[in-house]
Amino acid sequence: MTLTRLQPAGLADTSSFGYLPATRYDGPGRCWMISGQIGTSDTGPNDFESQLHRAFDNLETVLASEGLTPADVAKITLLVVGHDMDRLTLIIAKRKSFFGATLPASTLIPVPCLALPDMLFEVDAIAVKEG
Repeated sequence: MTLTRLQPAGLADTSSFGYLPATRYDGPGRCWMISGQIGTSDTGPNDFESQLHRAFDNLETVLASEGLTPADVAKITLLVVGHDMDRLTLIIAKRKSFFGATLPASTLIPVPCLALPDMLFEVDAIAVKEG
């Protein structure tokens, strides 16, 4: 099983933002579609940065429960309430630290709201692995 990280000629190099234009899956294996993970808390702060980190922690928990790592993630979708450059800067840093050198394809969608009023960030993922 191979995930090939693609940076096609003629497209901007997006790796400095923590993602690549595409990821190709070659070979037999399994695919996981991971529902949107949120980061709201009943006990901790619910500012954007806290929710961002907890949402990625929750994504990591789902991955680990299936024997997966961030390197197995081919694609993520990010939903952001109140999107601005400050939030984008936090997202870029988090993507880069979470994925390291194995950057996924990524789509960021600014939204007016999520499922509940206090939610500010959500991330879903598609992961693939041989097996």
